[in-house]
Amino acid sequence: MDATPQEDTTPTDADNIPQSSEPMNAEPSEQTITIELTDVITPTETEKQPAPTETTNNASPDTNAASPENTPEKPTIPKRIGNAIKTYFFKVKGVKGTKNPYKRPTILNMFVAYIASFVGMMSVGLLHYYAIVNQKLDPTSQASVVSMLIGSFGASAVLIYGEIKSPLAQPRNFVGGHFFSALVGIICRIIVDATTVSAWVLPYFGALAVATSIFVMHITRTTHPPGGASALIAVMSPLYPWYGFQYLFIPILSGCLVMLVIAIVINNLSPENNYPLYWW
Repeated sequence: MDATPQEDTTPTDADNIPQSSEPMNAEPSEQTITIELTDVITPTETEKQPAPTETTNNASPDTNAASPENTPEKPTIPKRIGNAIKTYFFKVKGVKGTKNPYKRPTILNMFVAYIASFVGMMSVGLLHYYAIVNQKLDPTSQASVVSMLIGSFGASAVLIYGEIKSPLAQPRNFVGGHFFSALVGIICRIIVDATTVSAWVLPYFGALAVATSIFVMHITRTTHPPGGASALIAVMSPLYPWYGFQYLFIPILSGCLVMLVIAIVINNLSPENNYPLYWW
């Protein structure tokens, strides 16, 4: 009877190596990954995460509404009036950081302005003397009180001889400002003489003439500050020598023409000057 060969059950070195319950290169199962992530994200860290945007947008109106403590209190009417008055008077201090932009002219321009203003006003004065006074007019006539030397021309001399780069000193403003202002003053004086003989109304119509002349100069773009004086002179002259709108021609237009010619001739003698900057 043949003996059956028996297997060698002697332990070898390979058998002594401990065997893992899982394969060496096997990937962790889904269950293992889930458990590990759950262990990492603790409940405390989950609570610290910001709430989703949808939850914030869908919050109740009571939650989003500002509490009464944080709502700014609306100023009362007396407080508003007080703030308005305070702001108004603070304007007197001027604009913060704004300095006087005026620059002193050069010595040459000062000298030219001096000569031009002297010659200009002297020319108007000579015209007044030879055209009016030297004619030996009847002292009782209205024409005898006409004067070429009116106060508004002295103010104009400061601009067209001393501040020739100013828009207010250009020919359009100089001639147009005086013309429209004088026209307004004449109309106001005609209304006064046609409606009343009381002198107490003259101050009211004088103020009306100045205010209206400023309005007209703004509309026509001929603003010239001395023009307001021309309107006032036309109203307040006691003997009213402007009958038949004579005031527009003597002294206004004739005086403006003489002064303008002198300004063009003498101002441009300085290489630093260019007058006028524009005509219209």
